[in-house]
Order: sequence, then structure tokens, then C-alpha cells
Amino acid sequence: CLGDNGTRLGELDCCLEDKGARLGKLGRCLGDTGTRLGELDRCLGDTGTRLGELDRCLGDTGTRLGELDRCLGDTGTRLGELDRCLGDTGTRLGE
Repeated sequence: CLGDNGTRLGELDCCLEDKGARLGKLGRCLGDTGTRLGELDRCLGDTGTRLGELDRCLGDTGTRLGELDRCLGDTGTRLGELDRCLGDTGTRLGE
């Protein structure tokens, strides 16, 4: 779903569209993290989100907010950095 490793969070929508997956179907990728799709969809909205909102959604994935915060910054991130943050959730970037 996430395509190449240079995708910025603001461009996530376009990336997913190209792979035939809408944000509402992101759960197929994040399924192993325990994230609830409805909550993640509400947070991401237009593919930009505030850390507080994302924290509520990702709370059950085991991701540490401190690490995620460093990667996401102002809602733009490099997938290589996000991969390091999400490593403990069991999500594989290829998926």
C-alpha cells in the first residue's frame, strides 16, 4: 500500500490510490498492529493529522508516542523513519 520509501504523509492519499487502496481500506496493511480502521480513518482525514489524534488511534499498537512524534513532526514523514517507529507494532513496511 505504501509504495516507495519516499512518500510524505501528506501524499499518502495519492500513494494509496495508486495501489488501488483507499484510506478506508488501510486496515489490510495495518491489520497486524491492532489499530482500528474507523479510528485511524477519522484521524488521518485528509492525510494530515495532529499528534494527539494519531496517538489515540495508535494507542493499541504498542507504538511509543515519543518515537512517533520525532518521525511525524508536523504530519510529514519519510517512511524509512516511520518504519523504525512502527517496528515494535509488528507492521511490515512491505505490507
